[in-house]
Amino acid sequence: MSGSPPHKRGGQPGNRNSFKHGFYSHTFTRQEKDNLEQGILGELQDEDKLLNVFIDRVFSSMQHEKMNYERYVIGLRAISLAIGRKAALQRSRKEIYEKLTSIEQAMQELKDIPLEED
Repeated sequence: MSGSPPHKRGGQPGNRNSFKHGFYSHTFTRQEKDNLEQGILGELQDEDKLLNVFIDRVFSSMQHEKMNYERYVIGLRAISLAIGRKAALQRSRKEIYEKLTSIEQAMQELKDIPLEED
């Protein structure tokens, strides 16, 4: 044995297979995948990036489709709700991470670094 802990069932920490091959992976464009694959950022930034993809998609569809008034309002509502979620993420990020001391911040960042295997 190499001394490394046994693998648990399911995806391992840092494993990106679900993103690359998972149920929704075919719905992302190459540009969206490149943007989202830039690594796990932590501090709720990944959720923020995913909301950006959603907002871009809704906005793009509103520009390229002929929409009646009702569908246009639905699109604007979706964008407004997503922007509201982004604002909530920013408030949460501020509440959680700005109150940490530098040692706590370092410990939090260390938790997000995947373990290297020998």
